[in-house]
Amino acid sequence: MPINLTEQAAELVGVVGAEDAEPLTGWLRTHRGGTVDLGACTWLHTAAVQALVALGATTRGIPADPFLAAHVVPLLRRDGGHTDPAGSDPLDLTAADKDTS
Repeated sequence: MPINLTEQAAELVGVVGAEDAEPLTGWLRTHRGGTVDLGACTWLHTAAVQALVALGATTRGIPADPFLAAHVVPLLRRDGGHTDPAGSDPLDLTAADKDTS
């Protein structure tokens, strides 16, 4: 499994595919103070990147992949990231599904 989850950290190992984005998102939602370790990650599907950005994940480690190291890690480590001061979940799309008429 490319994601090792504990109470304190999520370690991304090897290739993290689209199917891994959902368990990662769930962990990020329930472990807001946790850290995501990217040191052993070799590839991240954009769905996983979107979850990390949207939920303001705290990351550590530098992936060996040059693209991830040069372009994705700086995106994830930008000061301020995406956080909602109201504490709502930016990936909760249920409000968009409700009929407002």
